[in-house]
Amino acid sequence: MNIGIDIDGVLTNDDDYILDFTSKYCYENNLNGFDNANLYEYRKLNWDKKTINSYREEYFLNYVKNEPTRKFASEVIQKLREDGNKIFIISARHKTAENGTINGESVKECTLNWLLQNNIEYDIIIIGGEIMWIYIIITIIVLIVIYALAIYNSFVQLNNKVKEAFSTMDVYLKKRWDLIPNIVETVKGYAKHEKATLKEVVELRNSAYEKMSDQEKIKTNEQLSSGINKIMALAEAYPDLKANENFKDLSKQLTKVEDDIANSRKYYNGVVRIYNNKVEMFPSNIFAGLFGYKSKAMFEASANERENVKVEL
Repeated sequence: MNIGIDIDGVLTNDDDYILDFTSKYCYENNLNGFDNANLYEYRKLNWDKKTINSYREEYFLNYVKNEPTRKFASEVIQKLREDGNKIFIISARHKTAENGTINGESVKECTLNWLLQNNIEYDIIIIGGEIMWIYIIITIIVLIVIYALAIYNSFVQLNNKVKEAFSTMDVYLKKRWDLIPNIVETVKGYAKHEKATLKEVVELRNSAYEKMSDQEKIKTNEQLSSGINKIMALAEAYPDLKANENFKDLSKQLTKVEDDIANSRKYYNGVVRIYNNKVEMFPSNIFAGLFGYKSKAMFEASANERENVKVEL
């Protein structure tokens, strides 16, 4: 476990010291306005820079370099380290000095010496401006994580919309899928010489539709659309087929389903386009790769299908 320990107020009991020291300093220098309420707020006492620097120097010489640790502090830290914990010493002591030094002495070096003199063992020490950089780095990391979570949630939302759009379209694709056997049986009785055309559609129809992935369903239905167009076009060559009442009814059902497929496909492709833009555009494409999101294929109408399935009755 990593354990962070502050120096002032944790390793040392500095409240009473600072109060006594500041009260004494104010009294000796005829400075007014200090009381218990602003124990650490000497910067708000409207002192001039010379007075502040003098205060810092006195505080540094009398406290930062010489304040004893709390009783058993060294022993407790030693036991924590023996138990496998890593000790991080953390302090903002640079605030007691301008530019981190007083009279040419580094606050950090004096603090390191103070820790050594008091037998305080540690693994890492972070003092002053180093803390600020750590805060900046942590802030950047937190912002990146928040942005990544937002991007991830947007991918989830768009992916769910794609699934929903496909589910709606799949209802109509399945209706057309179920119409095919009846259409083939009806046409087969009149167009016995069109075995190749019928065989192509039957083979596609015999595929295990429920076991297909969404992309496989799209590819199969694109091929199926071409075959269905060929079958329905046979009606022009076989007048008896064209006049068959069952064929007329199936043609009407198929035309209605094709219209529903076209409308749902339009919505599906629009959702997929938005999703693909998110996956492919910078900087979201970086996170798309990390989260495993890939571009999806659109369900494009074939050249024959754009002409619509139409049989003149």
